[in-house]
Amino acid sequence: PAFEDEQEVMRTGQPVIREEKETWPDGRETWVSTIKLPLRDRKGGQIIGTFGMSVDITERKRAEEALARAYAEMERQVEERAAELRREVAERERAEAERQRLQQEVIEAQAQALRELSTPIIPVMEHIIVLPLIGTLDSARARDLTRRLLAGIREHRARVVILDVTLSLIHI
Repeated sequence: PAFEDEQEVMRTGQPVIREEKETWPDGRETWVSTIKLPLRDRKGGQIIGTFGMSVDITERKRAEEALARAYAEMERQVEERAAELRREVAERERAEAERQRLQQEVIEAQAQALRELSTPIIPVMEHIIVLPLIGTLDSARARDLTRRLLAGIREHRARVVILDVTLSLIHI
């Protein structure tokens, strides 16, 4: 390769810069940076040969390799942390969805309890029940009230139902 580089410099007049790994007989590896330039005569500037210089860059190459390993390790750690964060976000989203589902169940149970409390069926004597109408009675509440009343009649085997409308407003 060195001879070929020198022939290239002689033919083109362009310098050649190369970094090369050298393996020594004892197995040691080193790196050099070599530059080869054309050598010109003083009279006409004709190329009459080449000259060059080599610098040992082994320490720089080792530092670059160490930096590359450290960078690869850092990328691995970043990816691990990113995966961990993605798992945490997914778990939080699942927990939030579950919390919202449970909250909805509580709201529905409270609404059912309010409906039952707003239309209480009170047995006063055998086969007689009282249904106090408290608050505003709209069509949805009237439908619920009818269902509860029929269930109460069946449950208490009522023959008489007293509707107490003293505190109610009926909206049609």
